Order: sequence, then structure tokens, then C-alpha cells
Amino acid sequence: MSKNSKTEAFDHFSFKGEKIESPLTKNPGVSYIWYWDKEKGMYVPPTPPIKPYRAVRRRLAGGKVIREQRCFHRLEQAREWRAFQDCDEV
Repeated sequence: MSKNSKTEAFDHFSFKGEKIESPLTKNPGVSYIWYWDKEKGMYVPPTPPIKPYRAVRRRLAGGKVIREQRCFHRLEQAREWRAFQDCDEV
């Protein structure tokens, strides 16, 4: 039986695209973005000014469910944005 792709260990050396995201444990809706480095032949963390954390949330607006996403420099910012509906800090 094969493991689910969300629970499978992240392989830094196996190419799956120029950019991939790995979900963070105990942080639902928040993932870390990794970029493929052709010279090193592995996924590496992004270099500034690229924001490495992506958060996704759903909220109700006008009777419709709206899916929103944003990228952040720090994990705390991503958590805060997901928790509060009117948080504009980036």
C-alpha cells in the first residue's frame, strides 16, 4: 500500500516541478514553498525577497464561499492571517 502524497516524506532530490509546496505539520492551510535549483539538483528554500509561506483560507462573503491565498515572510504572519478575517498585514 502506498502512502498518501500529503503524508509522504518530502524528497528534496526528486524533481516534481520548478516550485512545490509542502504542508506544515500542525498548521492547517499553511505550506512552505520550495524551488528547484538546477545546479544543486535539489529543492532549496527561496531567497529574499521571495516569501516562503503560503496561507489559504475560506470565508463567507455575500452568501458565497470565497477562497483567498497570500504569501508571507514569516510563519506567524501566515497563522495570524488565517485566524482573522480582516488582517491586512503582509
